[in-house]
Amino acid sequence: MFRNTFIIRSVDDSLDGKPLRYGQRFRMESVASSKHCLNSEHTRIVAHSRSSTRQSVFLTTEQSSKNQWQIESYEPLLRPEFEDRPVPHGTSLIIKHALTGQVRKSQKSKTFSKN
Repeated sequence: MFRNTFIIRSVDDSLDGKPLRYGQRFRMESVASSKHCLNSEHTRIVAHSRSSTRQSVFLTTEQSSKNQWQIESYEPLLRPEFEDRPVPHGTSLIIKHALTGQVRKSQKSKTFSKN
């Protein structure tokens, strides 16, 4: 199993070093190469994940709205209350693509058998 590690960077660099806040736009910069950010775009017939119909995610050196993300509260009823507050360490949360509104989620792996 492989893991990806990212550095959270604010979009305008003014908040670097300060706690990330709910609703704040940020980029996920690769630790392996600081010039590469996690990017995503609208789902299209020719540009979607091969294993699902969700939008594809990839690394790019281009700085644009396609590599901006936001944190939302896991609890839908508390989202307005948490807006612009610091995100506590170890809390359940949702990572949302700022441009498309699509959320990143982990999926249970599918296993196949010889039945």
